Amino acid sequence: MNEWVYEVDLPMGALVKRHLQLTTSWVTFNGKSMAVADIWSISIQVTRHFTNGIPTQTTYQVKLGDANGRDFKLNWSFGSLQKKATKELCEQAYRTLIDMLADQAGPRIIGWLVNQPMPFKLGPLEFSADGIDVSGLLSAKRAPWPSITRVAMEQGNYNVFYVNENGKEARFATMSLMLPNAVFLPEVVSGVRARVLAQ
Repeated sequence: MNEWVYEVDLPMGALVKRHLQLTTSWVTFNGKSMAVADIWSISIQVTRHFTNGIPTQTTYQVKLGDANGRDFKLNWSFGSLQKKATKELCEQAYRTLIDMLADQAGPRIIGWLVNQPMPFKLGPLEFSADGIDVSGLLSAKRAPWPSITRVAMEQGNYNVFYVNENGKEARFATMSLMLPNAVFLPEVVSGVRARVLAQ
């Protein structure tokens, strides 16, 4: 059976092109490759640039990391004056890359995170048997597992919600998708919560 292959030439500005090739086993970008089996962290970011309130450029960035701390960066962009087809090409490539990584590397990374010895950290959040802790500049706070209600995407970030001491649902913590493996936060919260409450 032939392996799935996705290939596309992506713009970096108006003149430069970068070649992206995806298979279920490899990510190749601009002549460099990383095996999907070696990927242990994923960070994503879409930045929209403005000048005097007018959109000028959109940049897509994905950073992959292996177990030895090696980073593999992919980025491309399109300007507001480029054709609509170019914008659609960039968005499709970004979505295809993220979907492939979620399918092929996601279950392994999520399983590793959920089953780590506790306490462990994911970005600014510390997971323990007692709940999720987040430290601020002036204080730290905890959301016990039974109080956590959901994780939802808002304005490009994930937010963890819980029932506070007044019995109302409130935002407990926010995590940027730029942080390693923040893209898997809903699955990690759900998995660790189920693991703790089952004990």
